[in-house]
Amino acid sequence: MSRYDLQAVDAGGAARSVRVTHSQAEPWRVAAQVAGGLTYEGEGQDLFEALGRVREQMQQDALLLCCNGSRRNARPSPAMSAAGAEFVYLMPAYRLMTVRDIHPLFAPAPAEKVVGVKEQTEYYVTKLSSRKYLIQWVNPISWIKHLEASIRGPKGWVLEASGPDTVRWGSGRAR
Repeated sequence: MSRYDLQAVDAGGAARSVRVTHSQAEPWRVAAQVAGGLTYEGEGQDLFEALGRVREQMQQDALLLCCNGSRRNARPSPAMSAAGAEFVYLMPAYRLMTVRDIHPLFAPAPAEKVVGVKEQTEYYVTKLSSRKYLIQWVNPISWIKHLEASIRGPKGWVLEASGPDTVRWGSGRAR
């Protein structure tokens, strides 16, 4: 089980500590324990889906979990989903996605960037059906950014070895 200490915000904007744990293999399970005793659990085909079930339960108590998986534009690719979806794309509004848009699912996110499950799903459906998406294929700037990202690699999260058996995500730029 992996463990993360995150925040959740209530309807009034007050932050509450949340300890999130998840399985590292199938069946994919996520559990969130809010300071004060509330516990939420979810299971799914990948961690993103399991997290969505936990978030739906938290929303019933007017809580939003502040992690990348709760952002409006977060979505795993089919390959990420098949591998458990520990990473998600944060889909940019007006350009193609690149490796620089890949972020850890459970990394902290600002409270103003997180939304409910329904709003996140609606954004994804709208994004796919949007005609603006087709313009991205014609836009030469998006192709230059895509090429640049392919050469430089991911930005923002770097895998760091902090011991012989310990690996963690650190901030910085991958080389």
